[in-house]
Amino acid sequence: EFQREGATGVIDLEDKEALPLLRAIALEEKDMELRKAAVYALEDMELKDALPILNEVLESDADVELKKVALYAIEDFEDNESANILYGVALNSDNEELAKAAVYALEDRIEDVESGDPSMLLEIYKKSKFDSVRKVALHSIEDIEGPADAQHAYQQTVIDSFTKMVDESDQFPDELKIIVRSIEEGGRLADVIATNLGLELDRKQKLLEEANSLE
Repeated sequence: EFQREGATGVIDLEDKEALPLLRAIALEEKDMELRKAAVYALEDMELKDALPILNEVLESDADVELKKVALYAIEDFEDNESANILYGVALNSDNEELAKAAVYALEDRIEDVESGDPSMLLEIYKKSKFDSVRKVALHSIEDIEGPADAQHAYQQTVIDSFTKMVDESDQFPDELKIIVRSIEEGGRLADVIATNLGLELDRKQKLLEEANSLE
């Protein structure tokens, strides 16, 4: 176990030679506040060699709060590798809270650093297994690209899902794919899809509300 006094001294250094000990503290120290301090120090050093260590923290069995500190540290690195790390956590993490934090970090990264691809947010919206993460991603798209693009992202996802159902089922005519792709108004799209799926009234109303929420 590291002695608090010695570790604190290392954390105050901005020297590449401090990286190995900072890594050990961030990954192995029992004191959580000291581990967070090591992560903050890795961020402040602004060295590319610190990025793999922060990624190790994300891949470790550390608690969510420490991983969130690492996420926001990674946000400050101005290269595509850091954006890819944030994207991977947002899309693949089994922890819903951590995945949402990664989306927020990715949004800030794209807005402030102007590095990273906004299409990453669209992929998260389309593919995330968590509804709350998809919602955060959609609103991030709205913040960066504007309401029109967010509405388009929502509608395109709905259309893609519905046309896949048409392809996989014998009960829908192929013409339905052409119809839904020609609809531009969200409420009308939701109404057509809900009617053809024979949804119950409450489910149909929910779909309509979601479609209208971005208009």
